[in-house]
Order: sequence, then structure tokens, then C-alpha cells
Amino acid sequence: MTMDPVEYEMLRHMWFPVARVADLGNGVTSGNILGEELVVYGDGRSVTVAEGFCPHRGVALRLGHPVPGPRGPAVRAAVRRRCQDGPLTDEPCSRNVQRPACPPRGGQAGASANLLWWC
Repeated sequence: MTMDPVEYEMLRHMWFPVARVADLGNGVTSGNILGEELVVYGDGRSVTVAEGFCPHRGVALRLGHPVPGPRGPAVRAAVRRRCQDGPLTDEPCSRNVQRPACPPRGGQAGASANLLWWC
């Protein structure tokens, strides 16, 4: 059964729980909203939710680890040397190729009732 595109867009802009606060024990966990794989990461002060797969290699970002970024916590993909919340500055291959920002879409999450919520 597929969801009506109008319903999907309406639901996509509502708050949903994506993970438990306890799931962030190592700083990175996964989440899912309406079938979209997400990565949830934080540094104890702020939590970010972003698309779950690296746009460059397709690896699941939930397998990565948190690193400090220029605007707060970021996540480094398991196959990269450096991937921050902003333009990719170092990739093990594909030199001289214009690369999209990493992660391409994300935002701050809110915490309530021991759950992390995202819209």
C-alpha cells in the first residue's frame, strides 16, 4: 500500500519521535520517519537529525561517529577521513569533483518524555 503524496507532505511537516534519548549513548544512532532512514547524532548539548546515508558513497551514517563541526556536532561516515556539517573538505577518492554538502538535509531535534523528536 502506498501513501497518497498529499498525505505524505502533510505528515512530513509534523513532529515525530525518531529515537530514544538513551539510544545516543555512543553519540550516533538511527531513526526512521515515514520510511526515510535518518541518522541522529549529538554531543550532549544539542542533537541533530539528518538523512541517513552519505550522499557521496551511500554508506549508512549510523555506522559513523560524531566529530566536532564548525556549527556544532557533525557525523563522520565510516568510509571517510573527514565529513563535517558543511562542505566536504576531504574525501579518500574522487578528487577535483564538485561535491554536495554533507549531510544534505538535517536539523535540530527536540527532546521530550525521553524521546528525540524531529519535524
